[in-house]
Amino acid sequence: MAEDTILYELADGIATITFNRPQALNALLPDMNDRLPELIDRAEDDDAVRVLVLTGAGTAFSAGADIKMMGRPDRLGRSALVGRGSFTANIALKGQEGESYAAKGQLLVFNGEAKGKPVLFGQIYAAHPFATSFVITFEFSKIRKGEYGTALSATLPPALRSWGDLTGIQMNLARRYHYKGKSRSYISAGCPAPKGAHLASFRLARTSFAFSGGAQLSSTVSETCKARG
Repeated sequence: MAEDTILYELADGIATITFNRPQALNALLPDMNDRLPELIDRAEDDDAVRVLVLTGAGTAFSAGADIKMMGRPDRLGRSALVGRGSFTANIALKGQEGESYAAKGQLLVFNGEAKGKPVLFGQIYAAHPFATSFVITFEFSKIRKGEYGTALSATLPPALRSWGDLTGIQMNLARRYHYKGKSRSYISAGCPAPKGAHLASFRLARTSFAFSGGAQLSSTVSETCKARG
């Protein structure tokens, strides 16, 4: 099944992964989610690959998870799709200096591994002004000291940087997911309320961007929580 519903092809330095269920608008099956990280690893480990393209057969890229599988708990645990979102960009192609095109599209986030370490594969896809697709690999690291416990970092692939400027990205992750039969969590923390207090304000997350030339931009999200007991 996996060989028929998700395809891999390499030609002229371009590796193409194709969701191959056009009759179902390429809705994702668990077998497809299982195989996708393997194919991405295959492309990343191949020195002959210069560009990785993720696309869908037929008229649609992907309708998301196949809802027919939601009634089968034995299959849901294998799904690698753990989040989704959107992105915006300004496309400025080489040879067309002075011209730019506004683009926006969807983001699908898959749980996976790269070189033996857990990662998230963020696949962005835009249909206009022309179909294009890139994969951003987000790596995890533990922060031993400070207000935050986990860092999620990524470097934009060279092909994406030469394509244009990524101007916005929005990503929603499932707090809990299953991997290899175990329940795991991206966010796990207690409410930092002082003793006797019922509410507390805390910094939930910080986003930082570093640009060529040395410029940096950061933003912090704060939330409140209720203490139990």
